[in-house]
Amino acid sequence: EFRRVLFRSFQPYDTMGVQVVHLPSIATATIKKGDAIYLNSGVVTVLADGTTAYGIFGVAAADSTTTSFSFPVYLADPKTVWVGEADATTTAAYPGQNYGLIVTSGSMAVSIALTTNTLVKMVDLHPVDGAKTGAGGRVLFQWKPSAIQGNEPTT
Repeated sequence: EFRRVLFRSFQPYDTMGVQVVHLPSIATATIKKGDAIYLNSGVVTVLADGTTAYGIFGVAAADSTTTSFSFPVYLADPKTVWVGEADATTTAAYPGQNYGLIVTSGSMAVSIALTTNTLVKMVDLHPVDGAKTGAGGRVLFQWKPSAIQGNEPTT
């Protein structure tokens, strides 16, 4: 029997070819595996709702809560396909559209309702879930090139 493990974070659909870097952890933040992060003045910061000013640096590949070690981060890349849960019903009409992210109670999801300040382009519905009524259906997405830290447009 197939049992689906629920997660409210992001992970690569396939880790082959995903570049990993190690960053020093910081005592002032709790970083959970799967959290989207960015660098703010060199400090690793977990993405918050509506945060688009800095872009996405990557996704934490492990938990981090102390300064005694470094932790791995999957670098954001516009070619990598990621898996995340949607915050609402998913349908076959959504792939190809751009969406934002929502962060609630420490969990992250692709926000179907957020079509401004978008960070991701949905590639497809997860092949196991397909279209799903209600929140929690997994989707496949890629970071928009303009959303990746260092690639964001200058004004």
